[in-house]
Amino acid sequence: DALKQIPSDAIKQIEVITNPSARYEADGQAGIINVILKKEMLQGLNGNINLGIGTTEKANANATVSFRHKKINLFGGFEFADNTYRENIGINTSTFLPENTQKVTGMTKTFSTNQNLGIRGGIDIDFNDKNSLSLSGGFSRQGYDNGSSSRETLYYPNKDTSINTKGKLYQDISGDVI
Repeated sequence: DALKQIPSDAIKQIEVITNPSARYEADGQAGIINVILKKEMLQGLNGNINLGIGTTEKANANATVSFRHKKINLFGGFEFADNTYRENIGINTSTFLPENTQKVTGMTKTFSTNQNLGIRGGIDIDFNDKNSLSLSGGFSRQGYDNGSSSRETLYYPNKDTSINTKGKLYQDISGDVI
């Protein structure tokens, strides 16, 4: 997948090393593929945008952009994700006691939501072919919401009586990461 993202005109040379040196693990039977890119090939503005949506309340997006002029490269990006997970749990039990029988029925619905938003950016300065300076940073905000709602009914068939209970729980957690 990584090789598919490299334009063919940006590749200077591909080296296939079938017998790697001792510094690499010798157990494998595969070699090493070294892709050498052309230097300063990507002048100007470059970018990438990805969008995704799921059938069960899931969405994400990310984008990166860079601008290179001679020996200076400015880059940045953002990412966003909003994913919700749901679950329904049914309850149906019977308890047989000497004086009467109890029967409990109910339904519990739970959800969990994860939201992320992040940005990052930086600069690369190439002094020469072997020396460069890179500065970068980022900020992200993450949020987690959890909750459940439940409904239970307790029946006493011998007494023709029932007790209904309902409950809700909601929890919100969020924070920043630098």
